[in-house]
Amino acid sequence: MMLNNSLNDNTAKEALKNFQKRNKNWSQSKIAQAMSVSPAALSQWLLGKYNGDSETLGKKVGKFLQLRFAQETAFLNFEYLKTHQSRQALAVLTYARVHRSLGKIIGGAGLGKTTTLRHFRDSNESVFLVTAKTGYGKYDILEDIFTEITEKDWDEYKEHKGIQGGKKKMERLLHKMLAGTDAMILVDEAHKLRYQGLEACRELSDECNVPCVFCGSEELLNQTSGKYASRYQQIRSRELMRCVLKNEVEAMDINMMLESIKTTAQKDVVAFLKKKAEGEGHYRTMAAILRTAINMVQQEGRDLTLDDLVAAERTLMVA
Repeated sequence: MMLNNSLNDNTAKEALKNFQKRNKNWSQSKIAQAMSVSPAALSQWLLGKYNGDSETLGKKVGKFLQLRFAQETAFLNFEYLKTHQSRQALAVLTYARVHRSLGKIIGGAGLGKTTTLRHFRDSNESVFLVTAKTGYGKYDILEDIFTEITEKDWDEYKEHKGIQGGKKKMERLLHKMLAGTDAMILVDEAHKLRYQGLEACRELSDECNVPCVFCGSEELLNQTSGKYASRYQQIRSRELMRCVLKNEVEAMDINMMLESIKTTAQKDVVAFLKKKAEGEGHYRTMAAILRTAINMVQQEGRDLTLDDLVAAERTLMVA
């Protein structure tokens, strides 16, 4: 909900109570201090017993909530940023969609592959994202795609439509649903698919003329180019673009992350975050440290320092 500083008293009181429920570290006394009013005045206002200028105090509450809302929103937007790796992955996704082809995004854990897939899905119409599980075969992955499109698993769908049939009927229905559409299929954790699962996605893409992008670890690359490469020939022949993400972090990416949460930092802060992003855990570890540190400094209303990052890292290691 977008907040403004002209909320009526009842709405402002309710919004302030909800804010405190979400943020246990913000006591009533701390809120009053941030608003430059006495704790007693705020308490009386919340109880409807304030004898002063209630309208002015209500506006102060509105301004306080508006600022906190802006900070929370900026913090949430940190989830996706166009890093060097993300730009590479987006190039594959866009190319596959335009040319209705297969594509591959390869990279280790923590490089932002899944976050980029979700961003692409949320930014485009008719893009369906599924996540493979270990040992998934043909009908496992097809049923997940079917469920993602219909928002019902096969058994629920049959009951809803009053029809009967097994997985082959589901496969035929899925092909019928996708044929001639602008749909696109994204398969995350694709290295967990067995050969039959990968082939099922390839057949779906071929027969329905819909693009499909596989995303996974280097194991996916080894599967389709190792000693069993011949059996994956049809997949490789339709794969027009791929990218192999490397753990290369640019200072520009770190600065962009800091700007997204309205934070400026010294060079030592950027260097520390860059080093963490290039280490074990990659962006995921760096992001966890940054989130923890930002939470600390926002509460105290000051700029981010290297000491904050070191303290945040220690907190996470203890946790």
